[in-house]
Amino acid sequence: MVEGITELKACYRRFTIPLLEGNLQMLEDSIKEEGCREPIIVWKDIIIDGHNRYDICKKLYIPFNTLSKEFSNEAEAIVWIIKNQLMKNSNEYQRVLLILELENFITGMDKRILEELAEYVDVPYEIMIKVDKIDKKATKKQKKRFEIACHSNDDNTINQIYNEILEKEKKKPTYRYVEMDWDDIITEYEVLKSLKQDNKDQNNKERDFSDLFSWLI
Repeated sequence: MVEGITELKACYRRFTIPLLEGNLQMLEDSIKEEGCREPIIVWKDIIIDGHNRYDICKKLYIPFNTLSKEFSNEAEAIVWIIKNQLMKNSNEYQRVLLILELENFITGMDKRILEELAEYVDVPYEIMIKVDKIDKKATKKQKKRFEIACHSNDDNTINQIYNEILEKEKKKPTYRYVEMDWDDIITEYEVLKSLKQDNKDQNNKERDFSDLFSWLI
């Protein structure tokens, strides 16, 4: 095992397509039997490709080789990572997820990053919107289903998750701000106070006061 390799930066791992548990186990079994055949790619002793192989080799104390890449700055390193991932038989959903991860790193970076990656993405706008919605709004369970569906390119499951989120958003109550002066507020208060007194006079019979607040909706 080569010494001196530092733990990968968290952001770099985010730019990789995660393996499903079954595929990860297959990779571990292969490394156990045949060793680590492919080198782990590094830049300045930071892993930029081969994260899973590194984890397995470290866990099982299996030696591995490294291959160093040279980049003039971090932006170039990230472009290489994304390109490398996009060429690994990724489907449209996985490509969008990678681009969404890249969004947070565009500010302050050379805009040519997007230009260089554009030819590799080629994803319909509708899918980008759908994946972005799921990425931002899905629950943990939905994201787990989405992760599995992405690997198998399961359009039906992904559409189902997307529609579940839309349905949930429809059920949320909407409110609008209404500007009121003190006279309006006092008037509403007096009406409420009067009706509450009426309620007491009717043996505390329950009443619906929702109409009093119709101005909030």
